[in-house]
Amino acid sequence: MIENLNIDYGGDMTLRYISFKSPGVYEDFREKMLLHNSIGGYLKLDVVYEQGEKEYRFEVSDKKSFREILAEKYLDEKSLLKLLKELERLFIKGKSFMLEEGNYVLHPDAMYFSPEGKVHVCYLPGYEKNVQEQLCDLLEFLMNCVDVADRRSVYAVYSTYVAARDGSCTFRSLINLLESNMESLGKMEETLPGRSDMTEGSPVLSHVEPTGINRLFRLGEKEKRQLGHAALAAVFILMVLYFIFS
Repeated sequence: MIENLNIDYGGDMTLRYISFKSPGVYEDFREKMLLHNSIGGYLKLDVVYEQGEKEYRFEVSDKKSFREILAEKYLDEKSLLKLLKELERLFIKGKSFMLEEGNYVLHPDAMYFSPEGKVHVCYLPGYEKNVQEQLCDLLEFLMNCVDVADRRSVYAVYSTYVAARDGSCTFRSLINLLESNMESLGKMEETLPGRSDMTEGSPVLSHVEPTGINRLFRLGEKEKRQLGHAALAAVFILMVLYFIFS
């Protein structure tokens, strides 16, 4: 098992890669399969030994990490929905290769996008980290990557984060939640002519205290541990939206 996720970067003018150190004791048929096969949507794996250490290298040439992408533009609700659908598709594909969920690395520095916008995931043999915990950590990171003036996207990320903490959640349940919320808000906007622009200055949203939304992005360690507060905050947002649009 790889205890800590320490990502190293390397390469030259012809090849770029990220790498992870391994204790060198983990090896099974999945590792060999990934070494000798190229799977669409999965970063290509290579294994090298340097100074007696085993190192997993994943080629990322011509790709940008999720962190790099988010440094250039905000995440919105449509992008979040597309990401979850792509992850679901890749996880389903992985099942046909008997890839274990705990070995996916759902980290902004280990998820890469091609120039066409296709996501590529990293399958790290021996990582063995709970995928639901990883997804929650990823969504928590994404809370800081949304334009706070885009209230719909703020709500989309936060409500998905709260739902992801439920032990029974799946990619499909999160996708259904997002699609349902987007459809409901879309219908509400249609009944309010001239108020479809969900921005900070929108008359519809002017009754929502901005600092209350911004505060969602500045959770302290104590608050993060109080999961009950998160659920209550989500209910509060739903109530505010209900009274605004009713």
